[in-house]
Amino acid sequence: MKILTSLLFLLFVVQPVQAQSVWFGSDLALLSIDGDTSVVLDDLDNSIELISRTSDGGAWIYLSENTSLQRISASGDVSFSVPTETGLAAMAVDATGAVWATRPGMNDVIRIAPSSFEVSSYLVSGVPHGITVDGLGRVWVTCSYSNEVQILSTTGEILQTIPVGFFPTGISATHDFGVWVAEKQGLRRLDSAGNSVWSDVAGIFPIGVTTDTSGRGWFTCQVSHQVVVVSDLGIDMIIDVPARPLGVAAHVDGSVSVLSRLGATISRIAGTGELLSSHSTSYPTGKGDLSGIQLATVVAPTLDFDEDGITNQAEVFAGTNPFVATQIEFVRGDVDRDGSIALADALLSMEILFLQESTDCLEALDVNDDCSLDLADPIRILGYLFLSDSPPESPFPEYGPDPTPQGGFSCNN
Repeated sequence: MKILTSLLFLLFVVQPVQAQSVWFGSDLALLSIDGDTSVVLDDLDNSIELISRTSDGGAWIYLSENTSLQRISASGDVSFSVPTETGLAAMAVDATGAVWATRPGMNDVIRIAPSSFEVSSYLVSGVPHGITVDGLGRVWVTCSYSNEVQILSTTGEILQTIPVGFFPTGISATHDFGVWVAEKQGLRRLDSAGNSVWSDVAGIFPIGVTTDTSGRGWFTCQVSHQVVVVSDLGIDMIIDVPARPLGVAAHVDGSVSVLSRLGATISRIAGTGELLSSHSTSYPTGKGDLSGIQLATVVAPTLDFDEDGITNQAEVFAGTNPFVATQIEFVRGDVDRDGSIALADALLSMEILFLQESTDCLEALDVNDDCSLDLADPIRILGYLFLSDSPPESPFPEYGPDPTPQGGFSCNN
């Protein structure tokens, strides 16, 4: 019995949910890709231009030639649409769930409120293009024709106007409240005060950019078909990719996915520059926070999207998905977690309930899975052991994840 118990104990494992999947468009469809497998989430009536993931695992998407934004659930269903009147160049989601987007034809930025979906408009300088939100809630906008970056407050007030190089386009906030900026003739790093702390020339026409989990900027250069990776010390590496890269998205493991439109390829590249996978797909599109990692680590690092008691940033740095609670395998009713159900579990359960004994797995204690910890739980164990009453609820008798996880009922390894 001791040997069997030990073997059962060794079967106890943590099942971390790996990196949030990347969403993209292809052949008039919205798809997700995780590893080498892509899945169609929804069929569309036009091609996708912009994607910004949301805290519930869904996204806002913008379709070419449309004048509306669509809110997509985590399962890929269209929840509703919000009219934008004219075309958009870029968008980003802030920590409150509001979506911000640039309208070059109107020389303004719009904000869509998270619950009322009321649209507000704020004028900026000449022809706004890129947009990003930092961890302080500030909104940074590249203004391509005036060669400036403007910082807006959460209420749309222009806080600062910063001169930059020729024709700035893509922009990505960093963990220290600064930004990476793509310019037609170079790359730039601005600190949190808006000072230009680094600039250089690499690649031809960098336009897309994201921030990886270590804080480096990854720039997609659509004319030279390259990705330029930059740290605070300067250019780390230049990586050749298939033709016309644009969309770029970070993963929790430090890798980055690059969407090459004419190359019909999604390349996943390790933080060291090694090609991890290459997925063929027809003209992959989508620009923005395609994985949600920017939202979780830069925009809202101290929040807890999946309500598992661990901050978004801590989860990403641990290599797990901040949008889905990590699932621990356990046996319900195995309060002492020795791999078997016995009288000792009922006794320990009562000590936890009435004598303030500690436990590292409250879910195992909730024997009847009624989302409440009370005397009924040890009674359920005793009834099963000695009266042939109903056994504990799932997972039982084998190890498994909780089919109905509840916030606050934690279970640790």
